[in-house]
Amino acid sequence: MRPHRTQISQPRSHARTTRLILFATGATFLTQLAFLRAWPSPAGPGPDPFTALFALHPSGVLGQARWWQLLTFAFLHDPDTAWHVLINLLAVGLLGTSMERTLGPRRVLILYFGSVLTAGLASALLVPSSAAIGSAGAVYGLLVAYAVFRWNSVPSVAFLSLKSQHLALLGGAAVAAYNLNRPGHSLADVAQLAGLAFGLLFAAYEPRVTARLRTLESRRRAHEAHQAAQTRQRVDDLLDKINREGMAQLTRRERAFLRRASKLYRNGRIGE
Repeated sequence: MRPHRTQISQPRSHARTTRLILFATGATFLTQLAFLRAWPSPAGPGPDPFTALFALHPSGVLGQARWWQLLTFAFLHDPDTAWHVLINLLAVGLLGTSMERTLGPRRVLILYFGSVLTAGLASALLVPSSAAIGSAGAVYGLLVAYAVFRWNSVPSVAFLSLKSQHLALLGGAAVAAYNLNRPGHSLADVAQLAGLAFGLLFAAYEPRVTARLRTLESRRRAHEAHQAAQTRQRVDDLLDKINREGMAQLTRRERAFLRRASKLYRNGRIGE
């Protein structure tokens, strides 16, 4: 794929959006542990009520309209091992911080939750017999977008300097290797591939969409400025008419226009 050159818009950003995602994920994991201790499954290993409510259950999404599970499942992780959540937190922290400084918070949110939603839909439709938890889809979406947007950057990680595409390959291999060793890894494969696909589409089309939206916004503002100028000119013409002939000579349509223009002036939609 041809890399895009994206200007770093917030070089000194503290990546608050990424930090909020990390905080929400960590708090959710601690809540899982608390529920697991408070409501142990009498029949052996099984989900606690909290995990059961917010994990992605295809039957719950498709049959019971629990649409929130398409997003909330990404904040849940396997409570039996800390590695699951720690690896994903590390990946989201590193990639999300870098991407937020490159793209800004709004576009990072679109990238993150778009990857989550795509992974959730793919899991629900393609693996309907399995429940899903974890942010692997979001990690892969961030990973591939990072490799594209920051193609030639050379970040330093653990005293090693690697190009972004090489770091992305190594990171993807590490996350994939971990998930492949977990039970039900076919579900993780689907989520990872779906998140990766969204990341690729985002990296390919987001710059074009953003440029198009900016063009449309510029045209809208130019159109509004032109209309405002026309309104001011007509108001001036009518005021001149009033000075020459008096208010009584205004037509009903001209009076209605002045009332509308007066409201626009009061609302600040037309400058002085």
